Amino acid sequence: MKRVFISIGILITLFLSGCNQTAATLPPVETAKIGTMIGTVSEIIAPDQYPDAKISRFNNYVDESAALMSGKIDYAIMDYASAKNYTKNNDEVVILPDPLTDEVTAMALNKTNTELNQKINVILNRFLSDGTMDEIIAHWFPETGADYEIAAVPKNTSGPVLKVAVTSLTEPRCFVKDGELTGMNVELMDRIAAELGMQTEYQDMDFSAMIDSLQSGKSDVIAAMYETPERSEKVAFTAGYFPNPQVFVVRKDRIEEVDNAQ
Repeated sequence: MKRVFISIGILITLFLSGCNQTAATLPPVETAKIGTMIGTVSEIIAPDQYPDAKISRFNNYVDESAALMSGKIDYAIMDYASAKNYTKNNDEVVILPDPLTDEVTAMALNKTNTELNQKINVILNRFLSDGTMDEIIAHWFPETGADYEIAAVPKNTSGPVLKVAVTSLTEPRCFVKDGELTGMNVELMDRIAAELGMQTEYQDMDFSAMIDSLQSGKSDVIAAMYETPERSEKVAFTAGYFPNPQVFVVRKDRIEEVDNAQ
């Protein structure tokens, strides 16, 4: 596990390097219009930390991003990986430097399926300790300007089905490319399923529907979810495998560059 925390520290440092902007024309966050995604940690922390702010809730980051660009919200809270992809493809927005949380993404499973839980945890913990998880992350978070590396991962085409709940609007963790689901979470789940002798079946849904899907038996595992006390009462969690804090995204035309030389 020591290797995991070293990787987490390095990733967060890389994620937040170069962010030296501060709000200028933005209103104070305490009383601003803040966007969150339904069902995520941001929906919980925003009203808790900013009780006087006006909170708007969206089904996905696409709708939240549109609201930010149109001025309907001042700040959009996103997980860092999604925010980084958003800013990479839109030079009109920027990530503010201070993360709001320190979450590490895990998988969620039905509490009653203890055998599957144990098997997935064993494989995931091995991936975390032997460098496999670092390798997977590197495929989808390459050096600046580099393309994704889509690895050839063995896939079973027969055997029991592992039903995986995902949301495809979270590039590069999960997204559609050339008509197929791909991304870091897909590579990870395909690798785990191959070792289990199972074939993956991905179920694309809104994030807010995932826990119900797991509890009803429609899904076997949620590929990516933060563990919280409230969620832990409903589902079981694996070890954390990917650092992904919540951050603020704002429009560049509403901030002022800080001159580090002053």
